[in-house]
Amino acid sequence: VSTQSTGRVQRYFADAEVTCAAYCGTLAPPVHKVLVDNLPLPSPLELRGAGGTPDRKLELWNQFKLHAHARLLAALLAAAGAALLVRIQVHMVSRYAHLKALQVDDSAAVDDDND
Repeated sequence: VSTQSTGRVQRYFADAEVTCAAYCGTLAPPVHKVLVDNLPLPSPLELRGAGGTPDRKLELWNQFKLHAHARLLAALLAAAGAALLVRIQVHMVSRYAHLKALQVDDSAAVDDDND
């Protein structure tokens, strides 16, 4: 493997890393919207005790904790899964582009040898 080819692979890898980081950052708002829509939290006024018995407050607090932890876990898993999927896809595309570039270089070298 030539140093030119190694340098090209490193550039493709660096470009893929930048693309992954940029794309994964754009996933946060849609994931947040899905979590907020599907895992609603009790209102702060209910938690502060705007009426209700201590048992009701405890029930609301436990519900709040459960939903907060579920949101956190879902967000972490969604972010990790999406980042992994995007990283794999981008690296596959960059590897394909690298192999195509090698084929073009090889065919150009063969054409030069035939002349």
